[in-house]
Amino acid sequence: VILSGSGDVELTIDVGTVLYLNDEPVTGSLEITVSDFSADSVTATIDDSTELASDIVAFEPFGLTFSVPVDISIAYSSSRSDFRLMMLDNAADSTWEEVVGAECSGGNCDAGVLSFGLFSVQDMDPPLSIITNNNIPERFVLSQNFPNPFNPITTLRYGLPQRSHVTLSIYNMLGIKIAQLVNSTQERGFKSVQWDAKDSMGRAVSAGVYLYQIQAGEFVQTKKMVLL
Repeated sequence: VILSGSGDVELTIDVGTVLYLNDEPVTGSLEITVSDFSADSVTATIDDSTELASDIVAFEPFGLTFSVPVDISIAYSSSRSDFRLMMLDNAADSTWEEVVGAECSGGNCDAGVLSFGLFSVQDMDPPLSIITNNNIPERFVLSQNFPNPFNPITTLRYGLPQRSHVTLSIYNMLGIKIAQLVNSTQERGFKSVQWDAKDSMGRAVSAGVYLYQIQAGEFVQTKKMVLL
């Protein structure tokens, strides 16, 4: 999609579309209204300090990417600080990724993003829908590490709906396993383990992006984390 000139322009933007204004990727100010979800709309002014003045904490993707980070602020109805900002990474399997560097406190999540999509403010605890009355998860779950980014210690949490043999491993971005935190048969329930940013030899690893992967029976899931 390429826009020319100025003034009001009506357009439909497909997911994944890069928006250009006068042959340049949008990095300045542009007002966009997203409509037709839950019979509501969200209007966002995209500039160097974008604020979404709305109680809506999730909105549909509209496929914008930026050549420089754009600041966003999303309100949520709680004064607690144990929330995180998530962005839908894969709509096909409902995979969410945490927005790295987002700060959530006092009812607002602030972050710098390079693209817009479906955002959601989520509690750090596992969603109630996956917890049974006896605090046993109804399905396997791997939570986002906390804190993230971290230096040098972070906590990884996961849930087992049944007794399983569990491995939880750390990989670098080349796919090389650098540490294994769990390799044992465990009873069902919620578990947690800490990683101190050291490899299997006890050596501190360098700053960067790492992957952590759980395998419990046939369940396999991988998430990213950032070491500062």
